[in-house]
Amino acid sequence: MILLSHEFVTRGQIEHYCRQHDIRPKVLMKANFLSAVLEIVHHTQLTTLLPSNIVSNRDKLIAIALAPSLFQRTAVLLQRKGAYQNAATKAFIQLAHQHYESN
Repeated sequence: MILLSHEFVTRGQIEHYCRQHDIRPKVLMKANFLSAVLEIVHHTQLTTLLPSNIVSNRDKLIAIALAPSLFQRTAVLLQRKGAYQNAATKAFIQLAHQHYESN
């Protein structure tokens, strides 16, 4: 396998998942760039673990779902306390709230 380096949060989540399920992958390479990981997987026999949305637009790669699922990602909107919000920011926050409430 090739995995992202430890600087990526995804790597920590992958290692946690592997420990939880008593999986010991043989990691032959690590990379600091997502594009490098994808190119190496594309041109070698190595595999990797990445969020599924990364391969959704890549014709030469396939995603094989893990069971149980690896992890769910949560997004947060961060801003400085008391920061000015322009009209676009306010609209985005409102849209995000509406989307969250509808799901």
